[in-house]
Amino acid sequence: MVPISAETSLAIPPSATSGADALSVFARNPELANEANALIDAALSASTRRARRSDWEVFANWCALKGIQPLPASVDTALGFLTAQAKTKALATVLRYRATLGKLHKLAGHPSPFSDARCTELLAGIRNRKGSAQDRKRAATIDLAPAVEPGADVIELRNRAIMLLGLFTACRRSELSGLDVEDLTTVDEGMIVHLRKSKTDQEGVGRYIPVPRADYAPEQCAVRAIKVWLDASATTSGPLFRSARRQGLTTRRLSARSIADVVKQAALAAGEDPANYAGHSLRAGFVTLAWEAGFSLEAIMEQTGHKKAETVRRYIRSSGHVNPFKRSAIASIMQAAIEALRAARARAEHKGEVTSVE
Repeated sequence: MVPISAETSLAIPPSATSGADALSVFARNPELANEANALIDAALSASTRRARRSDWEVFANWCALKGIQPLPASVDTALGFLTAQAKTKALATVLRYRATLGKLHKLAGHPSPFSDARCTELLAGIRNRKGSAQDRKRAATIDLAPAVEPGADVIELRNRAIMLLGLFTACRRSELSGLDVEDLTTVDEGMIVHLRKSKTDQEGVGRYIPVPRADYAPEQCAVRAIKVWLDASATTSGPLFRSARRQGLTTRRLSARSIADVVKQAALAAGEDPANYAGHSLRAGFVTLAWEAGFSLEAIMEQTGHKKAETVRRYIRSSGHVNPFKRSAIASIMQAAIEALRAARARAEHKGEVTSVE
């Protein structure tokens, strides 16, 4: 069994089949070890597995070029790798490498050299030198949802439905890709989307996302856009969004990557640089619109499904013309302070002890 590869996680340590652990249960039962690895892999989303494999390959290849052992790695190896990557990679990428490689060491039964205090200090230095601001993709707002002209083809209808549903559900691109028609329930108020599984819900508990009907703005109504798309494509079951070829729609599910391409195409059609947009732009669009409209983080998190306020804050993209008074409590504070002063003055006048309040 080879636990470190493009096909497996680092769940069962390499020592399980050799050396001091030669009599371990996994050494005697390789099939059991393979099954355990498969179950541990099942705890992760496909995108997380791909990201782990990609990060591991970067590290393993770097170690191979240096002629050093990747697992277990020494603290010096961890320091050298992070230093080398910081020369060309973004801070967020370096931080992800540290988290991924530390996790993989632990899954393989080794202490993580990336948890060493020197690595923590090294990353603090990288932050100071590079700055902590990340190159984030822009928020996709209603303006990017392509207008549907009379005679629009079915692909245009599909893309508009993706943009509007993605914006108002704040779904990830993988979540949009994974939706089936059966996951949608129409109610008087609009539509309820049953998100059966997500990146942070690998156990499949699921959650329900309300999408209100916007009869007051039919061109921006996600519920209407979905109905128009389903009617035009004659889709009654199976994948909500299907891929297309030159000869027309297929029965295949539209991939998460294709969802991101739809967002980029919409940005290009709106005169924007598509490189500034990605699948997450829809999620960031909802958070930004709601934040600028004055809604609390708690209300926003109800729709996005975020568990931590610090995470949802990262999705806020300032449009550059936000009214600073809308979110500031200064007006309420001033009003309360003035009313308190007036009340104090009234009480003093009533007692004949007028006090001048400047």
